[in-house]
This record gives sequence, structure tokens and C-alpha cells, in this order.
Amino acid sequence: MDKYYETLKKIFGGRNNIPTQFVDLDTIKKCDPKIDNKRGKESIFLNILLGIYCKSGIQPWVLANGLSADCYIGLDVCRENNMSTAGLIQVIGKDGRVLKSKTISSHQSGEKIQINILKDIIFEAKQAYKNTYNKKLEHIVFHRDGINREDIDLLKEITNSLEIKFDYVEVTKNINRRMAMLEKSDENYNHRDKENKKWITEIGMCLKKENEAYLITTNPSENMGMARPLRIKKVYGNQNMDDIVKDIYKLSFMHIGSIMKSRLPITTYYADLSSIYSHRELMPKSVDNNILHFI
Repeated sequence: MDKYYETLKKIFGGRNNIPTQFVDLDTIKKCDPKIDNKRGKESIFLNILLGIYCKSGIQPWVLANGLSADCYIGLDVCRENNMSTAGLIQVIGKDGRVLKSKTISSHQSGEKIQINILKDIIFEAKQAYKNTYNKKLEHIVFHRDGINREDIDLLKEITNSLEIKFDYVEVTKNINRRMAMLEKSDENYNHRDKENKKWITEIGMCLKKENEAYLITTNPSENMGMARPLRIKKVYGNQNMDDIVKDIYKLSFMHIGSIMKSRLPITTYYADLSSIYSHRELMPKSVDNNILHFI
């Protein structure tokens, strides 16, 4: 598998636009009927099935409660071997469904995305939204992986001409922070011995201050230790921080390629995956549908 995986992905996906799903022998052995592990087998079968669904353009679930904006677009640039490639995923609509996945294989200047690529993204998002919901696209939220603000002036110029308002939010995954809180009980708050106070960390915990927030999107087990939060920062726009944080939290449940949720919202998570796959020539040169080759 390790020897041939990348080669086969390049031949089928990169050159012939054929999505592939690999199942290795170790995985098959875990499904042996003689092995008593019903829950583990079910997880394996479900994850394989979800991978096939994603690569067939099937959306296995959507959000029960809608998001606060019309459209969410993740932006990321993969950097390997001193070269950059733009990776993009569009999540259209309040139900969080993936309507269009588009990865553009073109060399970028550092982390900045070229204006013609940004124009293409917004025009295609507008059309996809109209085709699916029969409504005019009025509000886009851009999620950017890390700190890169070179795109904002270009986005202002493009969206103004289309009469679309937008917000620009940075979602940073690798930060030198941990987050926990005191267990909520009078006994714990009033405990004299600070070392014996009970601290907890749990999924959904959030610390907000003005235009910045820290959000835990994982529920770590005891052997993992304290969770590492995402740092969320509103750089531009009028969306309130409560909605920004809630939307990012909901989008972390929308990884449709696995029964396990992702730590990141799929906007930046899928943008990251698609840009890496594209840079390594594992994806077609032109993707213009909702098929997720990179799952």
C-alpha cells in the first residue's frame, strides 16, 4: 500500500479523473468474522462506505439547524518544496452541504491567492447557490487557515461589484495555548487546596473577547491531556462573534468522509486536504463538481 498508493492515485485521479477508494489487507483482516469486535467492524464498514459516498457526490447528512450566512468558502495554500498551490472548497447554504469542490493547480506567490482565482471562486459560488436554492447569494463568509490578510482588498473589490457582503475570519489550528475551566460546583470553587481543585476540558468550551475567540472542538480522552483550542479571529465584516463561533463549531461536524468529526471546520480542513492532494498531483487538474477526491 505504501509503495503504490501515490502512484495509483496519480494515474487514476490526477490523469484520468477517476476517484479511488483504497482498502488495505490489514483493514480486511480486522473484518474477519472470527474476530469478536462488532463495534470496530461497523466503524470500518461505515467509514469505507462514507468514503465511497463522498467520491460519488453523495451528501450523507446535513445540519439540522442552519448556519448564519448563505455561503462559506475555505481558503488555503499548500507549501511544499518551495512551491505553492491554491486549495479551495466551497460550502454553500445554511445546511452545511458541499455543493462544489474546486481545486486549482496553479503556482501562487507565497500565501497570496491571485485575483483571477478569487474572482472564479466567487462567481462559481454565486451560481452554485442560485442553482441549488433558487435564491440570490447575498452573504459569504471566508475562512482562512492561519494569518494571511493579503486577499481582503481584492475581495472588497470583487464583492462590491456583485453586491455581496462578506466576512473574513482567520481559523488557526496550531497555537501555543491550552484551555480548561474549574468544575462548576461550590465545593470545588471554595476548595482551599489549589492543587486539588478539579479542572475540566470538554468539547464546545469557548472563550470570547471582542473579535477573537478560542474554541475546543474535540473531546479528549484522559490519556490525551488538555485540549488544544482553535483560535478564531474576525478580521473584516459585521458578523457577530457568537455566530462566527457557532458556525465554525457546527462545520466541524460536517466532515462527511468519516463517522468521526474533524477538529477543524470543513471549510479550512477540506481546503487544506485538497491543496495538498493537488500539489502532489493526486487530483485532476480541473475539478468542478461536488466529488471529494481527497477524502
